[in-house]
Parts: sequence; structure tokens; C-alpha cells
Amino acid sequence: MKVRVILLGPPASGKGTQAQFLKEHFDLPTVSTGELIREEIRRQSEIGRATQAGIEAGAFLADDLVREMIAARLAQLPDGFVLDGFPRTLPQAEALEGLLEESGQPLDHVFHLDVEEEVLLDRVLHRVGCPGCGRSFSEKKNPIAEGGPCPRPGCGGRLLRRKDDTRETLERRLGEYREKTRPLIGFYRERGLLRVLAGAREADEVFAQLREVLAAASETA
Repeated sequence: MKVRVILLGPPASGKGTQAQFLKEHFDLPTVSTGELIREEIRRQSEIGRATQAGIEAGAFLADDLVREMIAARLAQLPDGFVLDGFPRTLPQAEALEGLLEESGQPLDHVFHLDVEEEVLLDRVLHRVGCPGCGRSFSEKKNPIAEGGPCPRPGCGGRLLRRKDDTRETLERRLGEYREKTRPLIGFYRERGLLRVLAGAREADEVFAQLREVLAAASETA
């Protein structure tokens, strides 16, 4: 499936999980600003060293830095993509719109994962992630723990807890989200691209609705 998708939502709303589902089911490459910058941090590049402290504190990256990373990545993906965590501000959204218009790659869908803040906090305080397959899991819903094996069959990775998965960091990130990212809901609604999904449900239920929208759109294309 050749489609260009943005996943919007507050931190811990499930964007990364849905991006992974889209990648696996539709062979769509995912572009995550979090993963891009974490790779720079792992490499200890100039960008990585300059932004590591801000990332751990829950701060947003500078718009010009993010645009540069995203533009370079999208140039390699002419047949569709899923954007997870970008854009996060109106200037980023406007820059992305111009970039895609220039390349003749207009957006097809923007999915907003709507989740109540108390649910977000519960997720953050009880989740562990697998660096191997990229999935996140809830300690409340699975017999798992940090340092244990990934429950996904055939993965073999070890579960880790993110350093920034704390109440304080989530509150800071939610403040940033309300101020800078939430306005994008209206931005994309005006363009007729926005679809709102109830993101507090189980991940497979959310994906079932997302998949239905994409399937219906492909039939009418």
C-alpha cells in the first residue's frame, strides 16, 4: 500500500505501536523523530550530544533541527511512509506541507489518537519497551518486568524502562503538547485529512479501526 500517514496524539497515546502495526501489515516505512534522535545519541554525534539532555527532560527539539532530519529521511521514501512524532508544531506542519507539495507527495491521512490524561499516566508508569522489536508492553497487563525477555514470539530482546517515563516528565511533555501540538488537530481538520480514533482502547482494536479507514480509502481511490 502506497500511502502517506501522520500519527498525532499526546505522549504515550500509542503512536509508536500503531506505526509498528502499519509497518508490519502494509510494509510502510516508519519515520520517528524519537528514533532518529536516539540514533544520533547512540552515535554520540554533535546533534545527539546537543539534544540528549533536552530529550531526557521531555523538551521538544528545535524546529529547524527536526525539519532537517525529516527532510533527509523523506527524500528516501517516495512510495509512502508513516510519520510518528512529527510534526509537533504548526511551523513544522507548514514546513512539511511545503516539502511534500514540492515533491508531489501529498498527505493521505492524519490520525489523531485521543486518550485521556489519566490513562496516559497509567501507561507511562507501567510500561516497558523492547529495543529489539520496538514494541511497548504494560506490566499491569502482562507477566513481564524490566530486564526480562520480550514476550513477542521470536524476538529475543530484553525489556527496558525509558529514563523519561516518570510523572514529572509526562506532565512537562503534556504541557508542551497542549501548547504546541494540539493546534495541529484544527490545522489538519481544515484540510479534510483528520481522523480521530479512541486511543484508550486495546492497541489491536485501535489498529482495526485504522485499517478499516485505509482499506475504505483504497477502494474509493
